[in-house]
Amino acid sequence: MTLPVIKTIEDCSNITKTVLPYLPQLEVLRNNIPPPLFFVFNVTFISLAQSILLFLVATPSYVMLLAARHGAQWTTADLIFSRGLVTLVVLEYFADGQQWNYQTAKQQYLKTAKVQGGFDQESLDRGFVTSGLWSLSRHPNFAAEQTIWVVLYMWGCWTSEVVFNWTFVGAMSYLVLFQGSTWFTELITAKKYPDYQQYQARVGKFLPNIFSTGPVFAKAEKKVATAVKGDKRKVSASK
Repeated sequence: MTLPVIKTIEDCSNITKTVLPYLPQLEVLRNNIPPPLFFVFNVTFISLAQSILLFLVATPSYVMLLAARHGAQWTTADLIFSRGLVTLVVLEYFADGQQWNYQTAKQQYLKTAKVQGGFDQESLDRGFVTSGLWSLSRHPNFAAEQTIWVVLYMWGCWTSEVVFNWTFVGAMSYLVLFQGSTWFTELITAKKYPDYQQYQARVGKFLPNIFSTGPVFAKAEKKVATAVKGDKRKVSASK
């Protein structure tokens, strides 16, 4: 039961994960709404509501603590739930790491024009990561993060021997927040990177797209597209 508490502390303290990904969205909001309205949003949502939400998603731990005090025993189901949470945390760790490595290599490439970090020039020019876990999901870290708190809620229900309890508020609010923030993030990303719409068509938002076949971006496709553009330029020049 200490895992949810540790995870909540990690989310609150890890600025590279909880703050930096939201800077583009905040900048867009700042530029498109009046300053007084942005101030209200900052105070009510960013500073207050998110802190309350982080508290709510961990409330199943309290239910589990009460159940333990009333004689609930450790069972095979508890072992499965706990191992599942550890697996999800590890999955999120690798997803965040792959994103971090790509962004680090991209920034270095933009500064020095040197391709590093095991990526090729084509991938860095594209502007967003599409390899590793990101070839299966557009947001593997978000998928793992949401699943962690849903599994924790389910664990709390199992321990207290109920199908539904009041801690549902935390998990559901977290899911709603991620739907909105992910939609807004992708709206900005699609406007910034031309290839992102193709990425959206081939890769699922959270879960893998079982109907997609082949690599996300084939080098041959890019060469063909470049050749077509070159032919069009030649035709335009000849006119």
